[in-house]
Amino acid sequence: MARGAKILLVDDEPLVRQMLRRVLEGAGYTVIEASSADDARRALHAAPRSFDLVLLDQTMPLESGTEAAPGLYALCPAPIVLFTGHALDPPPPIVAVLEKPAPVDELLGVVDRVLENGA
Repeated sequence: MARGAKILLVDDEPLVRQMLRRVLEGAGYTVIEASSADDARRALHAAPRSFDLVLLDQTMPLESGTEAAPGLYALCPAPIVLFTGHALDPPPPIVAVLEKPAPVDELLGVVDRVLENGA
């Protein structure tokens, strides 16, 4: 498993971010939170190429996850997992989709798989 990896968690809902952060940190990951695509870009500018994975919410004000993904990937070519309440087939650079609400074992399974295999 790729525990210890650094994850950028992007979600506009504070309670969702807190819950995901607790689960991911409890599994041994380092988590940096961003409340929007703009916040995510600032985090990536501050620490370029330091993230191993981006967990990105689809439904956010101003900019959706699929809209933000190419720009985030250009700043940090880490795999992107889209976290959404709506089933969809996202374009690259998104490598996996988790449907909200995802059970903890499914969340950690997808994160582990993506970090180990890149997809």
